[in-house]
Amino acid sequence: PPWRGGSRLKPASSVVVAAPARRPHAMVEAVFTGPSASKQLDLFVVMHSVCAVSFASLMLFTPQCFELFSNEPLPEISMDSIRWASPFVFGFGGLAALSLQMRSRERMLVARMYSCALGMAVPVGCYVQSTGRWNAMHAANIALFGGLASAYLYFLQFSPESFCRGKEETDERKMTAKAFSAAD
Repeated sequence: PPWRGGSRLKPASSVVVAAPARRPHAMVEAVFTGPSASKQLDLFVVMHSVCAVSFASLMLFTPQCFELFSNEPLPEISMDSIRWASPFVFGFGGLAALSLQMRSRERMLVARMYSCALGMAVPVGCYVQSTGRWNAMHAANIALFGGLASAYLYFLQFSPESFCRGKEETDERKMTAKAFSAAD
């Protein structure tokens, strides 16, 4: 015993190391497979990704094209700010594309993040529009962000099964739900 000068450590031969518990992982089904609702979500996510990467490319390589939405020419500092923001929009588009390879649970988390972030862009865009510095075409950007946020919210609220592509994911979801209900 340690209080008599003995060691608390066990000899290496008596130490048993248990392997960490592993949660069974479902295979991620290929994009555009599974039920119709899943294919619709996949198509929407692909369109969102392409749109975001295209928007980010314009921001990086031709920021002056955003003068289309302005009542006056944009100063150089505004174009620098547009360029600075482009990597984040590239990241949004990249995350949308990556989410196509995720399991349903993770896809739902990404969709929640998008619905919040894109939804926040709507009141910000409305405020910016109210300053009078932007023309009526600027409202198209507000509508784009609002439409993306609404679509993600629709899939989350009214079609959550669209995040599952195959039987394995459905089985994993059932096992997880069963494990949580057994713990209660």
